[in-house]
Amino acid sequence: LRREFWNYSFQEMGQYDVKANIAFILAFTGQSKLTYVGHSQGTSQMFAALGDPKTAPFVNSKVKKFIALAPIVYLTHITSTFFIRLAKDNLLIDFSKDFGIDEWLPGACSTSSAQSEFQEAVCKVEPIFCDWIISIADFNPKYDNEKMMPIFVEHNPSGTSLRTLIHYKQLILEKDKAAPKFMKYDFGERENEKIYGQKTPPLYDLTNINIPIRGFVGLDDKLGDPTDNSFLAAVMQQMGKNYKQYTYNNCGHMTFMWAINAAPIFNDILNEIASS
Repeated sequence: LRREFWNYSFQEMGQYDVKANIAFILAFTGQSKLTYVGHSQGTSQMFAALGDPKTAPFVNSKVKKFIALAPIVYLTHITSTFFIRLAKDNLLIDFSKDFGIDEWLPGACSTSSAQSEFQEAVCKVEPIFCDWIISIADFNPKYDNEKMMPIFVEHNPSGTSLRTLIHYKQLILEKDKAAPKFMKYDFGERENEKIYGQKTPPLYDLTNINIPIRGFVGLDDKLGDPTDNSFLAAVMQQMGKNYKQYTYNNCGHMTFMWAINAAPIFNDILNEIASS
């Protein structure tokens, strides 16, 4: 049952969670529409929901505006040492199979003995996989709140599926670095035929987007890379979508949550919400 629970990536989050979250919030508040603000993986699942013809109509009808902080759609230019190492070989995947683990970096309250042994073994072989703050995203005390770090790490990370990491790995390994694809999870040709009815995973069709989107990009972001996000902006503009990109100096991936001086970013976010 536990293995089945973690058998998802941001693809399933876009397919099921985005709609469920929106529906719950609207029912609870009595509102007819909302503004969606997502950070990092929260943007991947929203773009997945908008790029799937089964979920796009609902999202388009219920969301006034999508505010994407540190968007993660295209990943061919990332400089995150964690994900570069992840893409290099199957070390992490092989270790997870050996230990029967399907969750990565669970919260302290949900860490099992098997997970602890798994993480200890992986860290001994490749320390990058455990120095998550620096290697996965980025952290700079010049503009990220170092004093609050002990509190931040009590709550973040709180676990994700290994399939999500593999899905991101597939996007990193896209062969066409200049014009990468945003696609569903690749199960391999045989399974793809069963699941999708074709040998390759389907591309997300971003022409389905029919709401304003605002991308917020840190120029020092190692995961939501500025080059990848410039490509995203260009794709949106070529499709004639209502897309505007904000860029920030001295801003990395985690700065959107952990900034010492968050006012410039949050002022822009609040202005966009007010104009939704």
